[in-house]
Amino acid sequence: MKALLDTSVLVPTFEPGQTAPDLSDFDDVLVSVLSFTELAIGVRTTADVTVLRRRMTRMTALRELFGQGLPFDDACLRAYERLLDHLADNGGDVKARRFDRLIAACALANGATLVTRNADHVRSLVPLIDIAVR
Repeated sequence: MKALLDTSVLVPTFEPGQTAPDLSDFDDVLVSVLSFTELAIGVRTTADVTVLRRRMTRMTALRELFGQGLPFDDACLRAYERLLDHLADNGGDVKARRFDRLIAACALANGATLVTRNADHVRSLVPLIDIAVR
């Protein structure tokens, strides 16, 4: 079974006092380039040099661990449009949680379960995508 890790799962990775999620039930664990993009934004949103260094170290370690991020391609775009249509048809706000939904679309397009710590951010997409909370 294939898993796509949401940014919320990556952020605590390599943080002191945090435990890594159990991913043993997945054969293939992937990270989207979108999650790496979110992390890159996070690296640059602090003026605290200690926090900046810790975030940069984490980002480097994650990229070494998972390799090149899964691209957001045309198949992901079509999956994103499906998710937006689903939201619009069910009274959801299509403008909210854009990164979460783009990452979910990447999981959908690649036949992966979305592994997240923020199930509330993607709960409305459950009819279309498998979600695992870790």
